Amino acid sequence: AELALVRSDRVRAREKARAARAIVDRYPDPGILADRLAAVEAALANRPLEGSEPTPAELRVLVLLATDLTVKQIAAHLYLSAKTVGAHRRRLYRRLGAVSRDDAVEIAKQRGLLPPTSG
Repeated sequence: AELALVRSDRVRAREKARAARAIVDRYPDPGILADRLAAVEAALANRPLEGSEPTPAELRVLVLLATDLTVKQIAAHLYLSAKTVGAHRRRLYRRLGAVSRDDAVEIAKQRGLLPPTSG
């Protein structure tokens, strides 16, 4: 879990931390492992943007994330750099608690930030 967290792979870190917690909780005195696991869990819980509302700029990016446009194409469409679009996208993921573009779009639809897909 620690290694995944260092590599910024929060999904894998969460999976590994859950598995580690199941093991650690079985032992009355797991020693230093309990402290190390607690540190990982605290780092994973530290998501100050999660649940907050996206900014107007992030919403403009979000609408285009729901399309097949690449980040570079979204940047050109909004007259922004690809790095700026990437920064908006990362903040959106944190605000929505998403781990991928598809995940962000689905969560945004559920929260009413995007219209539901008709079909």
